[in-house]
Amino acid sequence: MEFINTLRTVIMTSRVKQILIVCVVATALMTWVLLNQRPLPLDGAALVRKVRENQAWIDSTASFSVRFEAKRTRSQEAIQRARNEFLKTHGGAEPNSKGNQWLQQELTGQLEIAFDTNRFYRSMTWTNVSREAQMWNGVLAVQHSRTADDEAGRFVLRLTPDGITAIP
Repeated sequence: MEFINTLRTVIMTSRVKQILIVCVVATALMTWVLLNQRPLPLDGAALVRKVRENQAWIDSTASFSVRFEAKRTRSQEAIQRARNEFLKTHGGAEPNSKGNQWLQQELTGQLEIAFDTNRFYRSMTWTNVSREAQMWNGVLAVQHSRTADDEAGRFVLRLTPDGITAIP
């Protein structure tokens, strides 16, 4: 039970909570409009209460899994600004555009989060840039991170879930 409380604290104090709140609010608004076919009343306190009621399920769920996918496109001007900033801060050394997310015109990524009563898993991947995964199986925490120019990556093993986070 201690693990579940720790996990809920990690999840509910992170950006995942913010993402879940946005999803719940959007779902509540769409449900209201679709079911009632009239505008949502402008009572902020009632809306907050409804959102909190709708997100209470996360405290009693036995398992949860979610995957978010992202795609970001940067203009050539933004890439040039990032390159100039890199040159300025790194003494004129030429940046590696493959491993630098700010120098890529198009970047795709995935965030996966899953947990049940004993385990937690989180993976964040920026295609061709980096990948970080964290797992807790109730006994051992494993963290692995790798960048585009780091073939082996780095591993961290712990006997406690300390350091395991929902968002990198």
